[in-house]
Amino acid sequence: MAEILPDWTFELVGRDSEGHPPLRKNVKLSGPKSHKELNEVTKRWRTAMICFKMGCLADGVDPIKIYEYLALGLPTVSFVMPQIHDYPYVFIASSPGEYAEQLVRASECALERSAIDGFIHANTWKIRMDQMIGLVSDGKGPEHGLRCLTAESIGTGGDP
Repeated sequence: MAEILPDWTFELVGRDSEGHPPLRKNVKLSGPKSHKELNEVTKRWRTAMICFKMGCLADGVDPIKIYEYLALGLPTVSFVMPQIHDYPYVFIASSPGEYAEQLVRASECALERSAIDGFIHANTWKIRMDQMIGLVSDGKGPEHGLRCLTAESIGTGGDP
């Protein structure tokens, strides 16, 4: 992306500056950050990126980072992951060129905060657990002992 969009600055958070090949001048490594520091860093971002390669792993995960980015008010670009196609302000790409196009598109979109807030509030751990318990109780899910689990029994207390 740094090569395709040379006028953009790409900031990578969480990686050390050692042990990797030389980076392009428009790529900055910020190193590991606390949640408080991350909130400050992301204030200067226009978009966020989910960097999974397309394939079996990406097809089977629901990246928690996407919820964090949306909660921070950042439109997010990802390669194809079937489970995120209907998420608000998530832009999907299937090639590097399309990814760059989606980054530009995402950076220009106007966010409707209520759409993001509604999505985030509908995706708490408690709601997910209730859905899993419902599937198992209805006989539509795997029988792996989930019948006895509740949000309270695993200590989530309903927090997202």
